[in-house]
Amino acid sequence: MNPMMKNPTLSVMMFLVKKKRKFSDKGSKKGPAKKKPVKKFKKDGTPFISGEIESEDGKPNWSSVKKDKKELLKIRKAHDSSNYELSVSAKKIWEKVRRTDCPKDERSTLIKELHKLLAGKMKSVIFSHDMARIVQWLLKLGSEEIRQAIFDELIGDVKPMITSKYSSTCVKRMLKYGNDKMKESLIDALSGSTVKFLSNVISSPIIELVYTTWANPRQKIQMKAEMYGTLPQLNKVKTLSEAITVIPEMKDAILRKVQANLNKFLKKEKVLKSSLVQKVLLEYLETAGKQSKEELLESISSSPIMNTIHLKDGAKVWMMVLWHASKKTKKAIVKQLKGNVKEVAISEFGHLVLLALFDYVDDTVLLSKVLIKELIEAVADIVVNEYGRKVILYLVAHRDPAYFTPELVKMMEKGDEIADIKKDKEVREKELLQSISKPLLELVQKDVQFWVSNHSITMVTLAILKSGAHPEVTAAFEAVSDYLVNEESKLTDETGKEVPVVEDLGVHLMLKKLIQHDTKQVTVSSNTFCSVLVNRLSAQTLKRWTESNRGCFLFVCILESKIPEAIKSLSEKLKNSSVSTKISKNKSKGAEILKKKLKEL
Repeated sequence: MNPMMKNPTLSVMMFLVKKKRKFSDKGSKKGPAKKKPVKKFKKDGTPFISGEIESEDGKPNWSSVKKDKKELLKIRKAHDSSNYELSVSAKKIWEKVRRTDCPKDERSTLIKELHKLLAGKMKSVIFSHDMARIVQWLLKLGSEEIRQAIFDELIGDVKPMITSKYSSTCVKRMLKYGNDKMKESLIDALSGSTVKFLSNVISSPIIELVYTTWANPRQKIQMKAEMYGTLPQLNKVKTLSEAITVIPEMKDAILRKVQANLNKFLKKEKVLKSSLVQKVLLEYLETAGKQSKEELLESISSSPIMNTIHLKDGAKVWMMVLWHASKKTKKAIVKQLKGNVKEVAISEFGHLVLLALFDYVDDTVLLSKVLIKELIEAVADIVVNEYGRKVILYLVAHRDPAYFTPELVKMMEKGDEIADIKKDKEVREKELLQSISKPLLELVQKDVQFWVSNHSITMVTLAILKSGAHPEVTAAFEAVSDYLVNEESKLTDETGKEVPVVEDLGVHLMLKKLIQHDTKQVTVSSNTFCSVLVNRLSAQTLKRWTESNRGCFLFVCILESKIPEAIKSLSEKLKNSSVSTKISKNKSKGAEILKKKLKEL
């Protein structure tokens, strides 16, 4: 008997060795295996003769080869698509229509011809790239009658169209160029599949556009209600809390359904940009129980923050994340913002998340290295922005009612009792102020003109100077005073006219409030703005300022400041014969009050 029959293992091993030899012998001694020559064929299937693809010098006749390849490609396309001839005819007309030099009358005739060619066949061609482009042009340039005809033909297929790469663009054009009745009918045709379309990468941006731009109030309510479930009772509810009130016995089922939908959306980054998704997300977090809420917040914290931070509901969601987040999660969120701090700071709603980070992150060193560093680098662009100014003011004048509305303060206070913070509130605020105050004061010192260039910026400058500490603030006071007394310092007022800086309304209010702040600080610090300014007032400057109403009022403020040194020095300078003569000639209201004040001293 064969020994291999007795030993099956040996039999298998021998088989493998033979197979290995078979493959390794291939091309080993004899060299690499020869490739079979590729035969070239004509349209009728007969092979080319070598002389037909070679020129007289023996080189390939490339023009002949390319021509044959082109013909072969056409044959293949015609074989693969039943609409090939239709596509070729339509594109010939389209090439004439799309030219900018095509006469208006000719274009109108060609569009009618093109529509006549495609009428009744659009459903079969709308999903291809080239034909979808032609239909878009028909919707854009066609008459109301042609648009209506296209709409009537395609309205039954909008659901598969919206999820297709090419035909989805036609849905957008139908919404853009259709009349109100067409838009309403199209959006109604899409109803019932909002969750499905939001989950699709292609259709999600279109559904967002529908919700924010074209849907009427009834349709918006219906689209949002689909996120709560498919029960008929939910069709007209406006919020999640209302849905639970309408069917209280189904509360758990509704919340589970919403959570399942949201978890599906959280796995897709682009879908999170939808305002509809963010709205439902916020509603769920405000309604769900503690455990369900924490589970979802944990999932949100690991998603890209820049996708959701710029919308109102998205910003509120991230504020809630920060209220409940651990130290590790907060650190990860701060690092996510690296490189995007300027963009977030000037965002209408994104800046609120920065304010929450300043309130609820204990690691002030990390905040200084990542957030405050980028704020300082881009501060010139940030302070000219309405929302950027709030970010700077929040650091130098934390929740000061002089700068922040009660509504904003109330919103920020919501997290004070919820947030997991260890460091004392006052200690954290002081550390953040120290990290930003010095560089801001140095910037004011270097470019005073920018920091007093308009009323909005001067209010930020005021807050920076009020919060500053010696010696940096003294240097800033000196720079501001030098700029004020300079005769060449001028600003453009509301009418576009150049005026001396001391007569500008914004600067005047800033100086007035800064002097009033000196009155409160005189017992704390001897480095007051009044003292620095009065020391720099020459007789020439006094004469110029006493000629203006606002200049006189500024002197009145200093004389009422309760700072003995400043009052004594200024009164002596104003009682100088040449200066007092200027004051006596001025009949403005400020000059009259200044005269009375000087008599009392």
